[in-house]
Amino acid sequence: MSKSIFELSQAFEEILELALDDTMDLDALEEGLKSIECDMTDKCKNGIGLIRELEARRDAMKAESKRLTANARTLDNKISRIKQIYIDGLQAFGKSRIDTTIGRMSIQNNPPALKVTVPEGIPYKGTIPDEYLDVIPEHYELDKAAIKDALKKGEDVPYCHLESGISLRIK
Repeated sequence: MSKSIFELSQAFEEILELALDDTMDLDALEEGLKSIECDMTDKCKNGIGLIRELEARRDAMKAESKRLTANARTLDNKISRIKQIYIDGLQAFGKSRIDTTIGRMSIQNNPPALKVTVPEGIPYKGTIPDEYLDVIPEHYELDKAAIKDALKKGEDVPYCHLESGISLRIK
């Protein structure tokens, strides 16, 4: 019967306790360790296979998502072009509306939208009257690299500290 990783780790702890016992036979201890190691190797092999399969599926889903997004963008562009063709056609016939058995096609005026034509690189301040400008206060962003370097050098940075985590790598 196959043991779980938890059961294998418990068995290792038991063998570790036996290893500390001076009366324990070293041959029996070695056999126990080999058994656990073999089971753990099989568990890890299966785990690697599972993780790689899930990663492959995730990557395939991401690629499919990108493909579908690109296809949707292509369809949006086609729809826009087709709508423009019908706008031009209706305007050429002097019509603003056509009723059919499955729906109505009509041209309508959109509400006015603001377009600002200040050339790039020229600030709004001094170009557009101040009464139409909002002052947005300066904001601060952390220089994480500088903070990390300071902490590594032993400097104290209030509210900041370094943490090291662990991760599982499969090669």
